Amino acid sequence: MKRLLPLLTMFLFAASVQASIVLYEGPAIEIPNTYGGVYLNPATRATASSQPGDWTSGPWINFFEGGLYIAIEGLLCPIVTSSPSSGDMQVKNLASGASIDGSQTYPAASAHGSVNHLGPGADQFQANTPGYIGFKMQTSPTSDTYFGWMRVSFNDAGAGSILSYAYESMPGTGIAAGATHAPEPGRCLLLVLGCASILLRRKRTM
Repeated sequence: MKRLLPLLTMFLFAASVQASIVLYEGPAIEIPNTYGGVYLNPATRATASSQPGDWTSGPWINFFEGGLYIAIEGLLCPIVTSSPSSGDMQVKNLASGASIDGSQTYPAASAHGSVNHLGPGADQFQANTPGYIGFKMQTSPTSDTYFGWMRVSFNDAGAGSILSYAYESMPGTGIAAGATHAPEPGRCLLLVLGCASILLRRKRTM
């Protein structure tokens, strides 16, 4: 039993450290069918119609011409289909529930643009059909990394929309595309109790 106590303590500590999801479900943010489009910083919820002053040192993403084009140059990097060798990338359309974490492919935090994410392919967005972008971001050049998602609808003939977005408040913690809340503490406690019960049963039968 004494050997089990450190393990149970570890489980209880893990259950007490709960991640939480920072969620935006406000009015849809329009992506104008213009060259400037809209800039979004998910960490501060700020938007801009022209390039912000901290474009290269903050977690900004720029959607323009209805979402036909996507640009990054700072601390927000979307999941892409493959590692870009130059400034071109293809932002990947994720299915609801897809994992977003450090195992995905991201471009470097430098000037990149996506121009081929709309189309009929499996990893592409279809016009006027909502899909998910996964991303990682740093809130400052020296901050930890956070993972998040954006639900978007692009339009190659008019205005598109950023419908909602979210990110994990705990650095380095993955998130599922479309997730709006972290696991409930009660469920984690049940998991801890279940693990403890299994360990005790094994101890008694040995």
